[in-house]
Amino acid sequence: MVNQQFAFAVHALSLLARQYNGECTSEHMPMTSDFLASSINTNPVVVRRLLSKLSKSGLIETQLGKKGGVKLKKNPKQITLREIFESVQSKSLISENKNKENKKCVISCKMKGLMSDIIEKAEEATLKYFDSVTLAEINSKI
Repeated sequence: MVNQQFAFAVHALSLLARQYNGECTSEHMPMTSDFLASSINTNPVVVRRLLSKLSKSGLIETQLGKKGGVKLKKNPKQITLREIFESVQSKSLISENKNKENKKCVISCKMKGLMSDIIEKAEEATLKYFDSVTLAEINSKI
């Protein structure tokens, strides 16, 4: 199953960035997990788990209670996609084959080392790109 947490996090934080910039109506204040979930079109429990990770990483702050909600702790211009990614993803972007190689097969014996190098370079390039894009830039395209 594909992990959608990064995409969900960027979506939720884009909404919070609009709130940070004063672009939301009072009916959307404060931003709740239910409101965010309805925009992302997912279950509020999924969003609450995601918000917990974002809060632990210092990107958002939450307030519990009837008038509770979520808001950004930092200016959207200071939040990179890499920060978001590293806040919610615990695994590599691309999975390696974890099975033992088949000693009778030349390809099987070489593939793990080859793929490990390919995956490492792909992840380095992706994270470098994520470092160069801010949440504010994402929102400017919406």
